[in-house]
Amino acid sequence: MHDVEAFNRKLVLDGGSDSFVTKRMALVKALIDRAGRPEFEHQSLPWNWESRDKIAGKLAVSRKLPTLRQLKRILRASKERERAMVWMGIGLGFGQSDISQTCVGQINKKTYDLRRGKTNVERYGETPPMVWKAIQDYLKDTPRPRGELLFVTRRGHPLVHGKKSDAIKLWWRRLRKDLGYGPKTLDGFYVLRHLGATEYGSRGTNSINDVRRWLGHAASSQVADIYMRPVAAEHEELITWVRNALLTGKADLKLR
Repeated sequence: MHDVEAFNRKLVLDGGSDSFVTKRMALVKALIDRAGRPEFEHQSLPWNWESRDKIAGKLAVSRKLPTLRQLKRILRASKERERAMVWMGIGLGFGQSDISQTCVGQINKKTYDLRRGKTNVERYGETPPMVWKAIQDYLKDTPRPRGELLFVTRRGHPLVHGKKSDAIKLWWRRLRKDLGYGPKTLDGFYVLRHLGATEYGSRGTNSINDVRRWLGHAASSQVADIYMRPVAAEHEELITWVRNALLTGKADLKLR
């Protein structure tokens, strides 16, 4: 019991989230249960698993959506390349690794059909006009061969490779700093996926399975429920603007 409790404690001290800690402890229990099978000579614990001291991980922190002014400033300060990434994050729910792995031709004017790298779950749907326009504007400025990666670094490498090389994250941090924002006032690039999911889930015409497919989550995932809720009053202007831009391919970037 002491070893299991010590492992639980270490996961928490290392900063693991509550979900992460719960999943790791479930793996430990699965190993113990497997060891108790007949072919392993019925090994069993001399103590009750439920009697151990349990330490929860960090509670999940809800991502704070950017303001409409922040989003407009981001788009105004971005070139065609980065602007395409921003709209792919919002309109398709793509994170850094998804954008890095997207090839020319996998997204067309009407539809997209891509497997999410993080969960290996297929996701597909209609391509929002703004996403298609942003990609075309980028390709007009920087032509890329069909079948090749849509985005690469100056040296021709994928934008994200390995655990420490993430060109999108670096660009976002520099842009955020240049605009006078910090981590406390504007979350990381992944918040664009959260923004897009909030817009998509609140349309009122999409089912929970539609939202799961958009997110690239398995059918058992309950995360989609979060985005099916009505939009908070303070975000209505932002979500309305984003929805109009995505569906029309036009965005008013004037700051008011």
